[in-house]
Amino acid sequence: MSQPMLTLAARRRLSVFVRCAVAVLALGVGAAVGGAQTARDIQVVFDSNVNAWPDASKRWALIVGVSSYENPQISPVPGAENDAFALRDALVEYAGFPSDHVLMLTSGQESFMQPGRTNILRDLRRIKAEIPADGLLLFAFAGHGIEREGRAFLIPGDASIIDDVDFLEETAVSLDSLKGLIRGMNAKQVVLLLDACRNDPRAGRSVDGIDGNQMTAAQTGFSFAKANEGVEAFVTLYATAVGYRAWEVMDRATGKARGSFSTALVDGLAGKARNERGEVTLQSLVRYVQEAVPALVKSEYGDDREQRPFVQIGGYRAEELILSRVAEPTLGDDADWALANSSKDVAKLIGHFRSFPGCPHQDEAFYLVSELVRDMPQASVVDVKFGSEPVTALNVSALKAEFSPEVYLEKFPNGSNAAEAHWAMIENSNRAIDFANHIQRYPNSRNAELARLKWQSLMDLEAWSEAQKANTAASYRDFLGRFANSRFSGEAQRALSDLDRQAWSRVRDSRNAADYEKYRAEFPEGDFASDAQSRLEDISAWEKASAGGNGPALEGYIAGHPNGLFINDAYRLKGAQPTERSAAEVEFEAWSQAVTCGEARCYVSHFEKFPGGAHADEAFFRATEKASAAESKSYNFDEYLRRFPNGSFIELAREGIARKAYELIAGGSDPKAYKDFLARFPNTRLAGDAQRMLSDLDRQAWSAARDSRSAADYQTYLSVFPDGDFAADAQRRIEDISAWAKASQGDKAAVQGYIAGHPNGLFINEAYGRIGDRGDSPAVREMEAWGQAVSCGEARCYAEHHKAFPGGPHADEAFFRASQQATGELGNEYSFEKYLGDFPGGAFVELARDGLAQRAFEGIRGGADPQAFRDFLTRFPGSRPSGEAQRMLSDLDRGAWDALGASRDRSAYEKYLADFPEGLYASVARERVADIEAWQAALSGGNEAAFDGYLAKHSSGLFNGEARRKLDELRPPSDAASIVGIPHSSRRDRQEYVWIPAGQFNMGCAPGDTRCKDEEKPQHRVTISKGFWLGATEVDIAAYQRFVDASGGRLQMPSAPLWDKKRRVTNHPITGPSAEEAQAYCQWAGGRLPTEAEWEYAARGGQEDAIYPLNDENSRDKANFQGEEGNDRARYTAPVKSYDPNGFGLFDMAGNVWEWTGDFFDPTYFSRSPTADPKGPQSGQEHVVRGGSWYSDPNEHLRISFRTSFPKGGNLVGFRCVIEDTPAAKELLVGPGIR
Repeated sequence: MSQPMLTLAARRRLSVFVRCAVAVLALGVGAAVGGAQTARDIQVVFDSNVNAWPDASKRWALIVGVSSYENPQISPVPGAENDAFALRDALVEYAGFPSDHVLMLTSGQESFMQPGRTNILRDLRRIKAEIPADGLLLFAFAGHGIEREGRAFLIPGDASIIDDVDFLEETAVSLDSLKGLIRGMNAKQVVLLLDACRNDPRAGRSVDGIDGNQMTAAQTGFSFAKANEGVEAFVTLYATAVGYRAWEVMDRATGKARGSFSTALVDGLAGKARNERGEVTLQSLVRYVQEAVPALVKSEYGDDREQRPFVQIGGYRAEELILSRVAEPTLGDDADWALANSSKDVAKLIGHFRSFPGCPHQDEAFYLVSELVRDMPQASVVDVKFGSEPVTALNVSALKAEFSPEVYLEKFPNGSNAAEAHWAMIENSNRAIDFANHIQRYPNSRNAELARLKWQSLMDLEAWSEAQKANTAASYRDFLGRFANSRFSGEAQRALSDLDRQAWSRVRDSRNAADYEKYRAEFPEGDFASDAQSRLEDISAWEKASAGGNGPALEGYIAGHPNGLFINDAYRLKGAQPTERSAAEVEFEAWSQAVTCGEARCYVSHFEKFPGGAHADEAFFRATEKASAAESKSYNFDEYLRRFPNGSFIELAREGIARKAYELIAGGSDPKAYKDFLARFPNTRLAGDAQRMLSDLDRQAWSAARDSRSAADYQTYLSVFPDGDFAADAQRRIEDISAWAKASQGDKAAVQGYIAGHPNGLFINEAYGRIGDRGDSPAVREMEAWGQAVSCGEARCYAEHHKAFPGGPHADEAFFRASQQATGELGNEYSFEKYLGDFPGGAFVELARDGLAQRAFEGIRGGADPQAFRDFLTRFPGSRPSGEAQRMLSDLDRGAWDALGASRDRSAYEKYLADFPEGLYASVARERVADIEAWQAALSGGNEAAFDGYLAKHSSGLFNGEARRKLDELRPPSDAASIVGIPHSSRRDRQEYVWIPAGQFNMGCAPGDTRCKDEEKPQHRVTISKGFWLGATEVDIAAYQRFVDASGGRLQMPSAPLWDKKRRVTNHPITGPSAEEAQAYCQWAGGRLPTEAEWEYAARGGQEDAIYPLNDENSRDKANFQGEEGNDRARYTAPVKSYDPNGFGLFDMAGNVWEWTGDFFDPTYFSRSPTADPKGPQSGQEHVVRGGSWYSDPNEHLRISFRTSFPKGGNLVGFRCVIEDTPAAKELLVGPGIR
């Protein structure tokens, strides 16, 4: 009969043979398959004569499981990947395939193992290169298939188009091309498993709009004709026959989707298809699959669903071809197992395991041995008898290795104890990924919930550690976004706030808009974001006002920005006299004095003098922090919040209020006090402590009420803890009491109704007694026994109760109470660790964790081993004792460092680093080790270059003085005295340098100077042990431009000042570089910034105890300072060399611009400064500046000893460089006396 002509639309309609599970085993069925199959269920292509597979080494398999598709129009096939893995395990464990000969492509793997078209063809070609001519190829595909115009295609995971037939050849895998590849391998035996016609109507398991029945082309595409194919034997097993669908079922053991066909196939190979000899033949497997699959589908979906596997076979003798051997257990096996299992004796279990290798109890026997030997002493010996063999003595250490959980999983990957074995492997792990794997592989295991808790805890801890290590605003924000409810979220928020305040502190007085833009970029919602915006508006307003000169624009700025950054400049440009100082300027100077004082009275005084000033907010807050009892009446955090509702210190003030409020309730027993605290201060640092105290009171209240028979007791509990942890239990007890009150007044039927509805009720014993029963139910017995255990109150009583009633309503508490008190052997059985494992959702989980941590901490408290504290903090990161453990670790750290002092013993620092690898002083210790190594190398060299090299890298090193003395001994007397004051030009930066000879001077406040600050005292004698070259002038703009140009675009010029926005006057000193940028310039120029001592020594120009570098008569002629009086006539900076030099030939050591030094600023440093070549503190926040500027008060800031610091550069600060007296300097400088 001719076929009707198809329309174009019909011809382009794509029929899908949906998801036929992986089922390609060389199924040689032949004519002798027999059984209930019909003729259309088994098709024999040519005669049978092959009855064995080749050796295992010649067997190769490619298994493809496509669970998800890149094209969203193609529905997923959830069970495909599960089927692929199950088949892989069955082939390796039962069918003799070498594990490295089974290739897998599934959706859940890495990209190179994904089931894409290219990967499928690649792996088939790989097998072609490996498989011998007499080998066996098994190809299995689980996923979607499609048929077009009589041709069938398998749909790989990356198929992008399935509804355009023109692209099918390019995006799918046609059965014709697949057959050609297989034929080209010359393999004599071929097994094909196709599950590409599966459909699940509950989830729409088919390609959108396309039929899901098995199509004819799919079942003819893999038929081999012996005469011309070169294949001696083949079998193709299809999940279902033409016209039928393949269905997915739920694996009851794993809770995962599986193909009904794949499930039957794997079960059959594992032994369900074995014959009376314990052999799984091709015939028995086909028979089992064709009987089991329809039964599975009907069981899952009902009688109206049908699936009939179909087989094509050629060349195999199905009844003789053995696929696997699974021994049938004998009565002897069962009897021996029953004896070994009941004994729980290691020797008997090992004997059973080895004497009956085919026994179905191998899995359980192996795991029981694994559990029993795990806690046995390493050195012990077990005597084992194998069948009739002599007794063999086995060492337990060897048994632990042989019967380990890892080996169990290798032997029994799908064993009944796989989940327990995996848990035994990972339970003490500190890696989150281990617990994530457990959850994924065993979602319904006994320990799954505990695994989730540990995974969450470790993920939380790992993420927090990463955030702390990065210590950036972005890292803390990312952490809070991912772990909003973490136990570290409070610390993360505090760390973020600290960084916010630090960032604002660095920029708050800057005049550079870029600084505020940078702050806003890093902290867009920061505590000071609005202040940053105000500063940007201030800078913008000033730029417009200053461009307008002395007119209304300046008056507008002064009126609109009375506390602006540029208010003093505005007054000056407006034409005000130098003595006409703005309120902002006066307030700022007063604020500096208050900060220097640092006491509450000073901040109070400042606030009262300048209640509307720029620092009023901070002055009030600082006064509140330090206030005495009397002062706190007016200066307290509540008053701060009232006065400054938008202040910069709101969060800190709230924390302060919370701290004082918590001090009033801490340790109390009133739940309402803690609830009120949490309601008022929900997100403060102490909220966690308050919540823990409230939970403790909750548990105590429930413990007191839980066995009461009075509804009033439970109502009292609920009135105090309406949302408590046990509120639901209390409500059930009230209902129980009410139900008994009614039942006790009724007849026997009413009492029986109570018993049925309240089998664990408080009155169950009375109820049984009321109806003439002694109440011998398990619930009654458990309740009576619990009362006795509580009365006893000892660990043994609670343990006995738990063992007698392991599933009873008090099992949780019995185990916990036993764990609290148990010691010795009982303590091994009842411990907090075991409680957490057995009751992951128990009512006492938090108490158990705290108890576990407390016991561990008691073992290390007061100890001196830092590793013990680190291990504790890693194991119990959020526990109650963790804070004390961290403090003890820090105390040990500081003590170890203090003991080192200024040691020069390398081994001492190495020991410190071994004890405290991440210690508070680890970086300094590493520097000291490097310093000592460098000094030893310098001593070995013994020449100028060696000691110069040491000083270049370790200018503040432990051996600095010795190195300089060595250089003095090696170098001949200098004739440098003859070149003092004579400028020498640098070949590098083209600046002039003058020689400053070695010498001594009195540093700091000079006698008779009544203006000295505390930071200038005491005056002390300092030795400059080695002469040096110092810039004759401040570095000018032209020189700095050359430095920027030399960087190749890495660096930029600082922002130009308002008075010279295009930097046309290149002979003026450069302004704007930070101390770090100035240091970088000096290094490029061949030198460094001067130390503070070098700067003051040079500035004195040989004048001992001078107060000013100039005398009063001509001072206005020799410096550029505030105003335009005298001969300077400079409104801002002046060209370098505009005024007379000092005694060493140095220009502008007073005025023009402040000058950076290399030292960090410490107001108390002079009290402990070394006498020889001091270099300032080793660390700090800001660098020392010296010399005053064009904006300075000449009477105050131009004093030689005046010292201060700036956070950044700006238009007031420049610098000059030092070049040390080295051979390299002689090559760098040009001038008289240079040899």
